Amino acid sequence: MRRRRPVLLVFYVLSFLLFFSSSQDEKDALIFPDPEEKICLVRAAGRDGDILMGEKLAKDDPLAKKILEQLEFPYHRSVIKLSQCARNLSADKEGPNVLFLSETEGGFPRQGLILKQKEKRKKYPALYYVDLVLDEQRVARGELDIYSHELGHVMMLNIMGDEIPDRRSTKQDVSIGITDYTRNGAARFPKTERRY
Repeated sequence: MRRRRPVLLVFYVLSFLLFFSSSQDEKDALIFPDPEEKICLVRAAGRDGDILMGEKLAKDDPLAKKILEQLEFPYHRSVIKLSQCARNLSADKEGPNVLFLSETEGGFPRQGLILKQKEKRKKYPALYYVDLVLDEQRVARGELDIYSHELGHVMMLNIMGDEIPDRRSTKQDVSIGITDYTRNGAARFPKTERRY
């Protein structure tokens, strides 16, 4: 574990420099193997043994349009970029950044995918990706918001891999961000304060 600390420190420093210097779009060519496809939306299409299989959604698919529109928000863009940086740092260049549109509830980060495109099948046994159940109604209700949290798990797996104990644990984990309401330097939640 100790030998990973310098790697993580370098990752955090480079990430900070990446996100707080010049234009974000200028760096896409340096970060993403294909700057035109930062994220690949894949719809479930069965299994091959233990590995999930899926078909790439066309960008003009109505569900793909809604998801991609949401993923263009600055926060999601920066998290996707950070995830690719984690992959670059760990020399993981095999396969696209995938959001797998599953048919079964779960939400775990997954490993291993067979990507079907027309008559071709490309196998990515080591690829980590996010698996979510999404349709147009779920996206409209904000259920894509958990994506960045799940992508954090994928980033940890990309950097630390098998060193993470209990990586498919069902223990609750939490993240929170307070972004837009402060008074006298302290975060306040008026609706919550009234109820409690």
